[in-house]
Amino acid sequence: MYSDVILQRRLQVLYDKKWKRLLARSWVFRLIPFVDFSFAAGSMALGNVHAQSDFDIIIGARSGRIFTVRFFSLLFFGLLGWRRTPNDSSDKFCLNHFITQASYELSPPHSLYWQDLYLNLVPLYGTPRFLNSFSNANASWVGISPFYEHDLRYRHTGNGIFSSVFAFILRGRLGDFFENVIQRVQVRHLERHFRLHPPGYQPRICYTNLEIEDHRDTLGIKRYNEARIL
Repeated sequence: MYSDVILQRRLQVLYDKKWKRLLARSWVFRLIPFVDFSFAAGSMALGNVHAQSDFDIIIGARSGRIFTVRFFSLLFFGLLGWRRTPNDSSDKFCLNHFITQASYELSPPHSLYWQDLYLNLVPLYGTPRFLNSFSNANASWVGISPFYEHDLRYRHTGNGIFSSVFAFILRGRLGDFFENVIQRVQVRHLERHFRLHPPGYQPRICYTNLEIEDHRDTLGIKRYNEARIL
């Protein structure tokens, strides 16, 4: 009993330290053009962290600019050394889910894991208008529509100067051209990666103009659901 209490305290300390680090780095989203919002997901939202836990992120991208958002996200977090790699996951950002307004609602199946996760998503960046639009899109299967802006960890609401300048430059035809080029490059890279490293158990993978999702192995989700049923 005593050892269980000590373990819980240590896990809570670890969880708090990780949140402090995540929040200290969340300003980067203000630099990325065409980002409408971002959420902390995964273990940081559910609270089941361990020493090597990364920071799973859901990013809402402007329609027609999803691959541009992914490009700048990977670039900035990579340059800062904060992007997850196969050999370095602890406290690194796992940028594996990008959505647009047309894909705000999570595609099925909606298991217990996804219900728990979407009830506990933590807003990091974005205006209440976009956050509430996302929340309302998922309310039918989540059960309620959380008021994300009341979360004390929600800090950043406005674009930075860098983001605004690049969004202005990459508007219109120039932005469309850049999006098309960067989409072809990224799709080729993703397809090559999946050929060399085949996905695992029941993967959730897509890379379209509406959504980019890279959950290449959902065995952990299956085990979570089984534990919830017991």
